[in-house]
Amino acid sequence: MKISGERIIIFGDSLSHHGDDNAPEIWDVDQGSSRITSQPGDLLASLLAEQGAVVRIDANVGRSAHNFWYQPHPRFQFTDPQDLFASDRLFAPTLVFVMLGTNDIGLNLAIDAQDMQRIRDAYLRMGARDVWAIGPPIFANASMNAQAEPVYGMLRNVFGADHVIDARPLSSTTNRARDGVHFQPASAANFAYGLLDAIATQGPSVPVAVPPGPEPAPQPMPAPQPLPTPAPQPVPQPLPAPPMPQPAPVPIPVPLPVPRPATRPIPLPAPPRPVLQPAPSRIVVPKPRLPIGEFLLGFVAIASISAFGYAAWYFARRQRPVIARR
Repeated sequence: MKISGERIIIFGDSLSHHGDDNAPEIWDVDQGSSRITSQPGDLLASLLAEQGAVVRIDANVGRSAHNFWYQPHPRFQFTDPQDLFASDRLFAPTLVFVMLGTNDIGLNLAIDAQDMQRIRDAYLRMGARDVWAIGPPIFANASMNAQAEPVYGMLRNVFGADHVIDARPLSSTTNRARDGVHFQPASAANFAYGLLDAIATQGPSVPVAVPPGPEPAPQPMPAPQPLPTPAPQPVPQPLPAPPMPQPAPVPIPVPLPVPRPATRPIPLPAPPRPVLQPAPSRIVVPKPRLPIGEFLLGFVAIASISAFGYAAWYFARRQRPVIARR
């Protein structure tokens, strides 16, 4: 299939949505812009741009053919379908890849086929030469793989068997996200390169007839069908390790007690006997006695001093001048 010069739209779900979950639905791809992504449709858009195409992504999280028209995913951004198609009409696509099917598993496929055909016819009326379908990838859950088979049957009825790319052999269950549906960057890259090879090796483009007349009126909204809950997969348990032979216990030598030489007891010296001190005798302090000689000598000295003093006083008194009385 010729890629260079084409104006391509990838219309898809979360496997093609660019950016986080609440990013806008439409994103015009820059050449070589997205090489590290976990959305294979997003990476496929960059690879097609590197082949010389002008590429746009129109995708949303949780999108199916049915809820695109009637009941969008309540958690994420939603733009009215007519507004999205009005923008895509200005883009003027020549080639469109409808990369849906994962969220169509478990729906009423008779009604879902009508909604899928409305998408296909809308792009043909815009002037697209070809509209292809890329179905859901392989899943780790066997029940989802079984329910994907009738979805592929519906896609072949709507787009034609020669305009449906089976994505199951191009994807693998390794390096997938925890939910078993989405991808990690490594597995997304392998899937995107496989899709690019499948697109490039398809035969020459066969124009699809544009449906005549105006777009048919939409069918009344049926009651939504609950999506199947994947059966829990048993977690493989690791095999128990074989028992390791236990080595024979090595006896630990116990040292024999070393005999001690017999020792004689050392006699302790007898404590010294207390020395009895004699009781202290009463100390008699003799009273001082003044010898009679010393007494008499003192008495004479005192008497002499007194007599001398009296004599001096007397003579001094006698020598005073007498003041006459008037």
